Amino acid sequence: MMDPLNQRMHDYYNRSGQYIELMRSHGSGFFESYLRLIAGYAKEAGRLLDVGCGSGASTHAIASRFPHFDCIGIDISGTAIRFAQKSYSLENLHFETADAASLAYPASTFTVVSSCDCLEHVPDPEAVLHELLRVLKPGGYLIIKSPNHMSPLYTALDIMSFRCRYPFTRSWSGNFHRLFFELKHILSGLAGRVDFIRREPDLSNSVQVGNDADAVTDMCNLDVCNFLKKANLKMLNVSWPRGTGRGGMIISRLFPLLGSMGIVAQK
Repeated sequence: MMDPLNQRMHDYYNRSGQYIELMRSHGSGFFESYLRLIAGYAKEAGRLLDVGCGSGASTHAIASRFPHFDCIGIDISGTAIRFAQKSYSLENLHFETADAASLAYPASTFTVVSSCDCLEHVPDPEAVLHELLRVLKPGGYLIIKSPNHMSPLYTALDIMSFRCRYPFTRSWSGNFHRLFFELKHILSGLAGRVDFIRREPDLSNSVQVGNDADAVTDMCNLDVCNFLKKANLKMLNVSWPRGTGRGGMIISRLFPLLGSMGIVAQK
């Protein structure tokens, strides 16, 4: 039986018309940065699992760009997966409804396990990461692209711009508390602590859809890195830009704890 938060998230991703329409609006161009990250580690033929594929556009983009990979896209939303199965067809592309915290695949099944904008939406990131590592082959690559909610860079910019960013702050003055919270969390992470911070999601669709109002974890690059290091994975990359602009890449390369998440780890 699902715990209450898991049930709420499951229901939302299966029944929210606005959310499903947002997923359907994402074309292949939306995932270009994700594809560029994968490209550095998808040289040889193998099997790839795309976790949290939504309506299937991300997995279709991967299968199209890397035809030497047998690609499976999974999502907890059966509604989204049914749309993907009707919308995309390639010989090396498959879709399945699945819960990333409890996968049916045998251990060491996939050469690459990747995920884009998913981990922040699962109530138990550690359980999901354990499963992704279980189904990853020795020598295989785990690739996670996600926002970095704990970056003080964005909060500092909000302070200087006299703005707030819902759902992380609800007033300009709230940025100062948020900045202290982020800096304290990063210091804890630098000491090696893994501390995924749970947050209350807004599933009302009344304020916004997307922009992580529905996130259940304040995602942080250090939490994921520290978790994977404790699991004895080799860290190859920490940060990757959200888009394809030069500015995001400069931040990711020079200040990986401040940039968006672009984790690559080898088992």
